[in-house]
Amino acid sequence: MATKMKKKGLYYQIVIGALLVVYALIMASLFYFTFVNSCKDPWGFIQDAVGLPEQWFFLENYETIILKLKMQANVKAPIYYIEDMFLGSLGYAMLSAGGIVIATTMVAYACVQFPNFKMSSVMYFLAMFVITVPIVGSLPSEMQVIRGLGFYNQLWSAFILKFTFGNIYFLLLYEAIKGIPKDYKEAAQVDGASQLRVMLQIMLPMVKNVIGSIFLIQFIAFWNDYSTPLIYMPSVPNISVGVMSFAFSTKGEIAYEPYKLAACLVVMLPILAVFIVFQKTLLGSISEGGIKG
Repeated sequence: MATKMKKKGLYYQIVIGALLVVYALIMASLFYFTFVNSCKDPWGFIQDAVGLPEQWFFLENYETIILKLKMQANVKAPIYYIEDMFLGSLGYAMLSAGGIVIATTMVAYACVQFPNFKMSSVMYFLAMFVITVPIVGSLPSEMQVIRGLGFYNQLWSAFILKFTFGNIYFLLLYEAIKGIPKDYKEAAQVDGASQLRVMLQIMLPMVKNVIGSIFLIQFIAFWNDYSTPLIYMPSVPNISVGVMSFAFSTKGEIAYEPYKLAACLVVMLPILAVFIVFQKTLLGSISEGGIKG
């Protein structure tokens, strides 16, 4: 029986490994296609969209993107260039990711540490309800509320808009905090530590890698998000909105595919740098459900 179980486990590992290899090859081929074609001239792309370019236009194409990638909400609105859009996207991604992480962490901590408090049960039920039941058709009402509160077209409103805890990361944080031995909390309280100090200095630092990983994942998601800024803050510079407008442009040389592909890679570079710098620190413990001994 044990031998059969080991064989089944080995088969599963082989299948999963093969699928991961196929997935990696697909991603690598897409990156190859994007980079190679971003270094071609329009005619070279039309002639051969798969092979290497006969003449490389790397500097020329990317210089064109840096100079001509711009965003303008309407005719009377100011024109924002790539540096403005990068700063706007950085602020939007950090505020949005921070809102989700802070709200989710606070609610998960309260549900774990105060199980006898009635509101903890209510918040846990609300989180599970939002996770399992899709809420659709709320955009008109959300827009009315945001306009009424004065949040519309404001960058700082991203934090408030995303200050929610009804997401799958609630379960991850809930299990991570629940896995911390109670001895740490009890020892701190014996020494006279308040609930706030226990939370900020004892409990949450033990799951900081999980919190950091969630922040990184959300940061990447919001960096690539163009729908929310386009709907709720159309006049705020955002690189994703700029690239989206750039992708549908039919004016001049930027209407050609090599320039659009180059713009996609320019947007990806900051995220790639963030991932390379923080991958060991933040992603190493994303699957932890407790603490190490």
